[in-house]
Amino acid sequence: MIIVMISIGFFLAFLAIHVIWWRTRLPSNTIRAIFRLYLVCMMVDVVILGAVTQNFAATLYGALIFALAGISYTITYTAVDSDSPTLMMVAELAARKDRGMSLEEMLDLVRVRPFVRSRVDQMLRDGMLVERGGRYALTDISSFSLTLFNTYRKLVNRGNMGG
Repeated sequence: MIIVMISIGFFLAFLAIHVIWWRTRLPSNTIRAIFRLYLVCMMVDVVILGAVTQNFAATLYGALIFALAGISYTITYTAVDSDSPTLMMVAELAARKDRGMSLEEMLDLVRVRPFVRSRVDQMLRDGMLVERGGRYALTDISSFSLTLFNTYRKLVNRGNMGG
């Protein structure tokens, strides 16, 4: 039980540091900053677990708890960090309550909202895109990520992204 408590405690510390850091100064590359913070907290978690338990399997178990919580959080954070058509539609539907929206109103919402520009800016900051002469291109890591995602999508019978 101590293993779970220590790992959850370090994960909560990671969350607290993340919130304080973002409220103090938003990093230019948020995903990289989260990943670095996560690695530092996980290393401290592993060192403390090793010192407390003096058992490799128990330390590995605690590290796995922290890793799974961190991966889940990072995936969730990407939805919070950027605008998306889905989140905009859900927010607008919630604001309209019982009145709802027609399909045409939802299409208009996506057309007029600047989510694409904010997403491009974020992708530039995060090193996913590069701009050359007013044109955007994927970086090598983005191309690799796209290949991985598309391979997995095919595996689960979802087809290529965007298709």
